Amino acid sequence: MARTNWSVYTRESGETWVVDGTIPAPNEDLSLPIISTQIKSKTADGDNLFITPSTKYVKEQMEFIWLGDDGTIKDTVSLYIQNGTHLKITDSNGNSYIGKFISIEPIWLVGISPDEYTVRAVFEIMDL
Repeated sequence: MARTNWSVYTRESGETWVVDGTIPAPNEDLSLPIISTQIKSKTADGDNLFITPSTKYVKEQMEFIWLGDDGTIKDTVSLYIQNGTHLKITDSNGNSYIGKFISIEPIWLVGISPDEYTVRAVFEIMDL
């Protein structure tokens, strides 16, 4: 299976997004957790009661992992973090994720290549 690239857009102003190129799709599975804010309680007769506050759910952070990066992803994500860039990433299925990269952990693969890394980056989902 061929490796795909995902489109990256930067936020120019308001709801205007500008194409900023592509990034390779992560090499490892991408977890997309959604956490409910429901509260479970018991009624007087022992039945379960669920209370849902105004916030129905919260999308958790996404962790991207790239294996064997030549330094390109490491440098790109580092710049996004340093500049505090709002991003919209569109995957190969057309799903869009809006937020910011908030951390990166490049691991240099010593003895493999002078500039080869495994890169782990955390993307914080934001509602803009």
